[in-house]
Amino acid sequence: MARTIKKLFLVDGNSYLYRAFYATPYLSTSKGIPTNATFAFINMLKKLLHEEKPDSLVVVFDSKAPSFREEISKEYKAQRPPMPDNLSSQIPYVKKIVTAMGIPLIEKEQFEADDIIGTIVHKLRNEPIDIYMVTSDKDMMQCVSKRAVILDTMKNQRIGEQEVVEKFGIQPQHMVDYLALCGDTSDNIPGVPGIGEKTARELVSTLGTIETIYENIHAIKKTAVKEKLIQHKDLAFMSKELARIHTDVPIDTDLNALSIKEADTQTLRNLFRELEFTSFYRELNSDAAVRRAYREKTLSDLNTEKIAIVVTFKSTHTIEREVESFTVYDGEGIYYSTREDELYTIIQHAQSVTTHNLKELFLCIRHINHHYTPDTSQDLFDTMLASYLLNPLRKDYSLENLIEEFLHGIITTSDEREALIQKTLHLFELREVLYEEMKHHELLPLFSTIEMPLIAVLADMEFYGVKVDRKILASLSRDFDKRLNTIVQEIYDYGGEPFNINSPQQLSRILFEKLNLPPVKKTKTGYSTDIEVLQTLSSIHTLPKKILEYRTLTKLKGTYIDVLPTLINQRTGRIHASFNQMVVATGRLSSSDPNLQNIPIRGEEGKKIREAFVPDEGYMLMSSDYSQIELRVLAHMSRDPLLIDTFLKDEDIHSKVAQEIFQVGAREVTSEMRRTAKVINFGIVYGMSSYGLSKELGISQKEAQQYIDDYFEKHRGVKEYIEKALEEAHRNGFVRTLLGRIRYIPELSNPDASVRQLGERAAINTPIQGTAADIIKTAMVTIHRRMRKENLLSRLIMQIHDELVFEIKEEELAKMKSLVTHEMEHAMSLIVPLKVSIGYGESWAQAHD
Repeated sequence: MARTIKKLFLVDGNSYLYRAFYATPYLSTSKGIPTNATFAFINMLKKLLHEEKPDSLVVVFDSKAPSFREEISKEYKAQRPPMPDNLSSQIPYVKKIVTAMGIPLIEKEQFEADDIIGTIVHKLRNEPIDIYMVTSDKDMMQCVSKRAVILDTMKNQRIGEQEVVEKFGIQPQHMVDYLALCGDTSDNIPGVPGIGEKTARELVSTLGTIETIYENIHAIKKTAVKEKLIQHKDLAFMSKELARIHTDVPIDTDLNALSIKEADTQTLRNLFRELEFTSFYRELNSDAAVRRAYREKTLSDLNTEKIAIVVTFKSTHTIEREVESFTVYDGEGIYYSTREDELYTIIQHAQSVTTHNLKELFLCIRHINHHYTPDTSQDLFDTMLASYLLNPLRKDYSLENLIEEFLHGIITTSDEREALIQKTLHLFELREVLYEEMKHHELLPLFSTIEMPLIAVLADMEFYGVKVDRKILASLSRDFDKRLNTIVQEIYDYGGEPFNINSPQQLSRILFEKLNLPPVKKTKTGYSTDIEVLQTLSSIHTLPKKILEYRTLTKLKGTYIDVLPTLINQRTGRIHASFNQMVVATGRLSSSDPNLQNIPIRGEEGKKIREAFVPDEGYMLMSSDYSQIELRVLAHMSRDPLLIDTFLKDEDIHSKVAQEIFQVGAREVTSEMRRTAKVINFGIVYGMSSYGLSKELGISQKEAQQYIDDYFEKHRGVKEYIEKALEEAHRNGFVRTLLGRIRYIPELSNPDASVRQLGERAAINTPIQGTAADIIKTAMVTIHRRMRKENLLSRLIMQIHDELVFEIKEEELAKMKSLVTHEMEHAMSLIVPLKVSIGYGESWAQAHD
């Protein structure tokens, strides 16, 4: 039975959508689905429902097909720009959500929302119902009556009969005649040329309808007005027909059809998860928390053939993973414990283990027993890693979030023990869903052959850590202090006075007011003093160059030289950085505490820091570095003949490109030419624009564009690869590596051109950089496996960009050089050879050189 309706709201869906779209900054899901209008629209509806508390609410949309008004006049609404793609793509989601909320949604072929709203108002005119037309359209004022008012939520205005009379000086039912005379520019309703709002108001208030006006046209005293009306009579009547709200649209206005129904919560859950509306999702589930029944088991009753396990830790430090508590589910019951020795026993005997963040579990077991090595015959599954592969742009990898997203459940208990148990109970089902999702997206080979085996490699790397010489760092710190003191004094001398070098405002005053250097760019707070500005100004004055030196030394000292000693573990005497598998969207590894990837590769400062990384006694450090791996991947993916030929002949790719661009022979290539070619080569890989290249090389943008054009003229295969990569990225919303790794690129649908350009650069580079990441990960897995199989004492301790660093037992050097070279150069079969350079020595600096 229909709920009694005393207060009915009719929402103009199109008007609401446009307001939502333009009032909300661009938003999208991590997969690139635009969501700003959808999110704002639903928020506006919820606000309306909460504040106005209607008995029912109906959302009305324009028909997709042209309305009957466009048959009357082709000019009707013709001046309006087409709906933005980022808005039109959101309409299906809005409609699905409104319908799932149980809110009636009405649209009718060839009719506009105004006509549907007018029809409902007209047909319910004798019912004891207060109707609110939620719109800002002026033509809807003709439908205003004692029981039907307009609610403009943006201006917070209610417009009833009195308000219409006060504003226009006419009764609501005459609004259509008023618009027929003076027109409406927003809808391209022409009206009568030369008749303005004042004259229209006088005519309508005095004579009434258009029909009456023309019947009594002889009574109009103003000759000019009379002549305009006579001359443009057809326009007046056409305008009235365009402005008239039709009240006979064939729709169901039965109160049951207009009543809010029970929401389809499961559909809403699915939609909110897909659109990543976390707040809506959690709000929807606040009263539907998941609690699964279970029975508790003893350790002796536990079946370790197939287990799901979740562990909490007292410490998050890499090698201090002390167990706080853990729960194990064997499919029949739950075992809860706080004993580390029991955890070790369970893991040792388990045949199949499903967990969330397997690396932490491995490190925890290593903490319990330093000699533990994972059993390669165990069936292992990491739900966190699986979710990363499905969407590497995911913001939240917590187990709670994945249970919400993939299983539509929510765990809200405040009891830590119960929450841990409930999460563990979901793991088997979560594994199954993630497995099927990876299968669907063709990610299983990448997951099972590279990413899962890599977890044990990374756990070993973190466990072993790297030795750092405190004395070298202390000496380096003193040296940097002296250099900084000298540079600071030089900066004061060049600036003409002491000032706070770290203050952008004070530096700006010195550079642009005192020294009168030309400002390069402006910010909200004044002239910029960022690195790009200082690099530009360095060519005309020494002070900016000294500021750059100061910033470089200060950053290195504060980030590495003074920090590294504080990261040395007291028990092991080594630094144990975390190597992160689920941070970088391209698939590359990152590191933290410290960030080893950011230690400068070039320059004396970076070399001096690397000198502090040393081996244990009886060992040496060995560096194995892929040579131009990304350019070799580019050669393979683009099938560019010149690139392929260069690598097959083992020629210097940068020198070769320099010869092509500068049209010189091999012997005529200077170091500066080669440097330019190198920047161009890697700039192409990273999708660099002519602007970026000009900044990098310090040349004009025109000259930079010429370099790029010359490169593409010679390397047609690369040009075609880039065009194809961009076309596929725009079509699919994502790109893949050679091994199938997926990266979504939401920036491609962003209305901001600069953001879209970032997305296009990512589309060009990700398949290359991601494939390079897959290659080095494959090498790490195969090297690690062989080292274990052959019982070698050497160990892999760091991975930085395209470089692997090993701590080598001295007597194993020859063996390791051969093993590492072979596995790295055969990690993937490309149409050009992979090449590795090996170095070794008493420090990382020696090995790297």
